[in-house]
Amino acid sequence: MKFINFSAISVIAVILSCRLPAGAQTVTNFDYFGAELLKKEPGYEEFAKPDGTKIFKYPEHEKAVLKDGTVIIRYRNGKREIAVPDGRSLIIDFDGTRNYRRADGSERTISLDGKTPYGDDIAPVETVIAHGGARITVAFDPMQSDDHLDGAGKKFFDELAASLKARAALVKSPGGFECRLVVSQCRFAKTGHCRRKNVQELSVVIFRGNRKGAVFMLPYSAMIKDEERRDFAARVAERVFAE
Repeated sequence: MKFINFSAISVIAVILSCRLPAGAQTVTNFDYFGAELLKKEPGYEEFAKPDGTKIFKYPEHEKAVLKDGTVIIRYRNGKREIAVPDGRSLIIDFDGTRNYRRADGSERTISLDGKTPYGDDIAPVETVIAHGGARITVAFDPMQSDDHLDGAGKKFFDELAASLKARAALVKSPGGFECRLVVSQCRFAKTGHCRRKNVQELSVVIFRGNRKGAVFMLPYSAMIKDEERRDFAARVAERVFAE
């Protein structure tokens, strides 16, 4: 069986082992296209669609009963529960986490932390700037991101490394120092950590040993602008050597 989701934020189809004929599939979302209002009362509305789907609308959730008996409950926060007639079910949490339960009670959970909204694994990236007594590690954290490090994100990562290298060449550090910069980006803020954070932005956190230092944020809309992104990289680099 495939659970097929036609929503814009997730197009993952996970195949579960079962005895259904090849190609059998169940949708995980619904719409009101072609729906006719049958009944309206305080706190309750009932609709019917030409394909046999019935939709019941309540203040805090909506429930659709498909022609094949599949039931889809959709909550206002984005969470969905899907139950199929053979006893299996799927819960899609507001952050995209999916919990599959088979008829025998066994479960499988798939998180979108560290993945794009399309289910691609995001790879970590790390570079080290070492000059004189300074050693700075710049790391891209996929678990706090929802897109690959490419495009404007990759440009920032490289610009930050270049700014740090230029600053390190100007600063005398006889005793030397080490620090770690953790970079993350939330481009979509629709799934995983970024959905829970609910902000589209680039983030840089400075660590010295286990101590968390300054935190910098740049809106994603500014990150795609070359001048604003470069200025941001320069400010971060300046702060690293000022602490």
